[in-house]
Amino acid sequence: MEELIPLINKIQEVLNKANIPNMISLPQIVVVGSQSSGKSSVLESLVGKDCLPRGARLVTRCPLRLQLVHTDTYDDYGVFSHIPECKFYDFQDIREEIKRYTNEICGEGSTISDKQIELKVYSSKVVDITLIDLPGMVKIAVEGNPGDIEHKIRRMVFSYIEKPNALILAISPANLDLANSDALNVAKAVDPDGERTIGVITKLDLLGPGEDAMDTLNGSLYPLKLGYIGVVCRSQQEIVSQVPMRESLKKEELFFSNHPVYSRISSRMGVVFLAKRLNYLLVNHIKNTLPSLKTSIDTHLASVEKELKSYGEYFETKEEKFSYLLEVIHKVSNAFNDFIDGNNYQGVVEELQGGARINYNFQSTFKQALQSIEPFCDLSGQDIRTAIMNATGPRGALFIPETAFEILVKRQIEKLRFPSIKCASDIYSELKQLVHKIHLPELQRFYNLKEAVEEVFGRVLRSCLEPTNAMINELVNVELSYINTHHPDFIGGSNALIAAQAQIEDRAYYIKTPVKEKAPEKPIGMLGFFAKSKSKDLPSQFEDFQSNGVAFPVTPATMKASENPSERELLETELIRILIENYFQIVKKNVGDYVPKAIMSFLVKKSQEVIRSQLVANLYSEEKLVWLFEESGEIAKKREKCKRVRKGLLKAREVLEEVRSFKLE
Repeated sequence: MEELIPLINKIQEVLNKANIPNMISLPQIVVVGSQSSGKSSVLESLVGKDCLPRGARLVTRCPLRLQLVHTDTYDDYGVFSHIPECKFYDFQDIREEIKRYTNEICGEGSTISDKQIELKVYSSKVVDITLIDLPGMVKIAVEGNPGDIEHKIRRMVFSYIEKPNALILAISPANLDLANSDALNVAKAVDPDGERTIGVITKLDLLGPGEDAMDTLNGSLYPLKLGYIGVVCRSQQEIVSQVPMRESLKKEELFFSNHPVYSRISSRMGVVFLAKRLNYLLVNHIKNTLPSLKTSIDTHLASVEKELKSYGEYFETKEEKFSYLLEVIHKVSNAFNDFIDGNNYQGVVEELQGGARINYNFQSTFKQALQSIEPFCDLSGQDIRTAIMNATGPRGALFIPETAFEILVKRQIEKLRFPSIKCASDIYSELKQLVHKIHLPELQRFYNLKEAVEEVFGRVLRSCLEPTNAMINELVNVELSYINTHHPDFIGGSNALIAAQAQIEDRAYYIKTPVKEKAPEKPIGMLGFFAKSKSKDLPSQFEDFQSNGVAFPVTPATMKASENPSERELLETELIRILIENYFQIVKKNVGDYVPKAIMSFLVKKSQEVIRSQLVANLYSEEKLVWLFEESGEIAKKREKCKRVRKGLLKAREVLEEVRSFKLE
């Protein structure tokens, strides 16, 4: 059982060398207390030497991992992990080295750091214990301390004691109300049932006559399952006078054995008992946590190996690189196709993915765009009548000319071209986005390879978009080239005429407003007409009289059909409207059906078919091989870090495998 603590220390050394000291939560004792609780005195008493910095201000500014190692050697000495080749036999030198290295880590002043100082003390007078000494907690920032020093220290303390494998050594002075103990308050926050907290009560000798701390030591005030231990360390005057530690321990023993109250529990009080108790608790704690420790190491090892595998090994030979390149091309093309076909669906419910977005564009965006185009968009009844008049020329037509219908319906069909081309452009953008969603580790590892792959994809998609747009234009041109009035769904002339008449009747277009007849004017002679024409009532559109005495209206630059159509013109207009609406809906249905098919055939499916061959044709080149596999420095660093971590974890597991069986004595 005594080999367990050195075993954990050995694992800690392995993790330190791998630069992962906090990856595995190892069983350890964490010492917490306020700045004036006597924490340093307790630790020095356990060591049996004056070795820790002291002062009125904050002197412990980074964690100190203190390993006490029992040996049979005569000379006591200490060794720091940052200078393992040096043995310190003078413990005053150890104190000075702690000060020096603290300043090196934290800088001059009162700043703190999470970096640990590791000190091993070898002595025949100590028992095997590993302790983590943390900066003493403070209430306010005194002069020279940062304003947030209280919060920084508390964060550091919690980062250690919240780990379930940590035993908490909570140090509180006897002359302070237990309810105000900083150590017990923080311990209670992470260990509310007191299952892994050990209470240490200092300064018992400072209580006044008739006062004692039995209620505290017995756990009556705040019970801890691991109990309380009282200690009496050297006073400040004894420290200044350099009273030997041995004398201090003898004085402590006499204090408890002769005290009228504490004598009943003197066998379980004092620094000597505290050291044995901590050794016993730590050994058993290690024994109980060994299974979970092994599981933790195996879990981290599996995770690191998975990460390392994602970075891949560095390829030396040309053949290895070519083989790897073909493998990447295969993965990339498969990933692209799977995104489109829906085979790469991984339970995402927040938004549509891949091919589903393409389908949404077809069935929603494009469909709505077509539906928003009305048959008579930008086409008024006056425009229709103007087209009819243009088609008849100088002669009045007995029947409505088909030319007017064709001209007008083609004008409306042309409006379907833009949303169709826009749909192809949207699908092209969706496919480009799919390329950026291919998150293969190989592409993250080799930036140039990723860039080259995306460039080939862009080129392929652009080459497919051009014939897609050409096909869509041809589909619209086909509809424009031949207006099929014999289409089975087309309403036809006679049916359209009946519908037009019905609509006119429904709208009551033909109802005439009665006009009041005027009394016949008295005939006037030519001179009278001339005189009237010269009057101020002469309409402005009439020119001045010519030599023959006749006035003519001015011909406007732009002429349109009348805004007040006759009954015949109304019928013709309504007939054309019905024909246009009916035929336009037929064409819109055709375009809505064939444009998505053209996009799928010429853009989507074509890019799926050719992407693999195009990647091979553009990337499988010896000239590009070196450039493609230029690895980013960041990936190389991550791979080396993973190797280092894996090596450390493997070594830690190897150390654990040395353990066979344990039995409590």
